[in-house]
Amino acid sequence: MWHLPSDAKPYVSLLEAVNETITIGRETGVPVVASHLKAKGVTYWGSSYAATRMIRDARAQGIEVYADQYPYETSGTDGSTVLIPAWATRPLTGAAGGGRGAGATPGPGIKVILKERLANPEDNAKIRRDIGHEIDRRGGATRLVIGAFPDPRYVQKSLQFVADDLKLSPVDAAIWLQMNGTDQRGGARMRGFSLSEIDLDHIMQQEFTATCTDGDTPRFGQGTVHARFYGTMPRKIRHFVLDRNVISLPFAIRSMTSLGAQIMGLRDRGLIQKGYWADLVVIDLETIADKSTFVEPHQYPTGIPWVFVNGTAVVADGKLTGATPGKVLTPKTDSWRYAK
Repeated sequence: MWHLPSDAKPYVSLLEAVNETITIGRETGVPVVASHLKAKGVTYWGSSYAATRMIRDARAQGIEVYADQYPYETSGTDGSTVLIPAWATRPLTGAAGGGRGAGATPGPGIKVILKERLANPEDNAKIRRDIGHEIDRRGGATRLVIGAFPDPRYVQKSLQFVADDLKLSPVDAAIWLQMNGTDQRGGARMRGFSLSEIDLDHIMQQEFTATCTDGDTPRFGQGTVHARFYGTMPRKIRHFVLDRNVISLPFAIRSMTSLGAQIMGLRDRGLIQKGYWADLVVIDLETIADKSTFVEPHQYPTGIPWVFVNGTAVVADGKLTGATPGKVLTPKTDSWRYAK
């Protein structure tokens, strides 16, 4: 996932990762999940077809393997995209080679170090190759959007816009952002839209794919979070079912409810059925929609007027009731898998 062309370490591809998941399922007999399955990067778009074929073949052999997915064209790590490789901002003397690293390199000196690196022909070529690789992996220059930069002209503009405006290549534009931006590595905060609806649609259409948020429960209004924290389920219904007809409504609901319960082995949950716990959501198909964006992520969806947990309303007419009827579920008391 963090591989760069300059890395000495071996690269693990999407298909190798899926194959490892299947192998674990085969050798242990436990259910396995290719979690938030995706094909990331321009040159990988379309590879989901091979990944899902591998999963279907494994399931046909009796291996209990599933996938899950969030319905967005951008991942969590895309929100902190850094195009300048970490090694290129380390001092020349005693610098360790390779590795993308994560987050910002604090303090002054990055621009000076990068300038020195670029003056070395061998390092210059490696830096440009690594930047080009990262641009591709993050969806291409037209799909890399600047979220914060000292010059407001370029905020909410693409890397390609910057390149065209400055009459530079995308790689040179990335270097320009570093040299003219902040002292953190990359010089700007960027988000890449590294996934394609080609793959989102295909993965979503598989009967073994559950819906996941891959999110958290942040304090409302605080921090820069992924839109999936607030909008995953409504977005899947609005965008992929109602607007684009990628899957049917029953197929989508199953992926959010009974399939997850099946994967987890939950007993008496995930279906509207006599004797089951009444975990229910009432939705309005006319108004259900995700409102969270990557500019303003802290927005609740619309069209969900009622929510029941264990038969008690926790949302009534669109308002929280304050009730807390949830309970801790454990394998021993709530999973049919435990009995195995």
